[in-house]
Amino acid sequence: MYCFNSTVGLTNGILTLAGPSSGVWVIQVGTALTTATSQVVVASGGQACNVCWALGTTGTVGTSSKFKGNILAGSAVTFSGTGSSLVGRALAKTAVTMTGANLGLPSNWSSSTCRRTP
Repeated sequence: MYCFNSTVGLTNGILTLAGPSSGVWVIQVGTALTTATSQVVVASGGQACNVCWALGTTGTVGTSSKFKGNILAGSAVTFSGTGSSLVGRALAKTAVTMTGANLGLPSNWSSSTCRRTP
């Protein structure tokens, strides 16, 4: 689990999350997450379905951002600009807005590697 007290910006770079297919990443952000011209890469067997972004307020996935994982926002998630994409899910209390963005699920999303049993 990775915790940040306030806003997190991911701009002009690559965030690589590497681990086994059973690996789980939880990124907790106190307030907002903003991306621009960046990407999240899940490597070494890791699965996008096992990445959770818990945001206190909002998430903004900007132009040319390639995002992976499940976004859970306390307020809203906005995909702004062309070339932004999400492989995963976006859930928010108020709204999820997409303008010029692509949304998709990985081909193995329903497989046993992406399902957890209690």
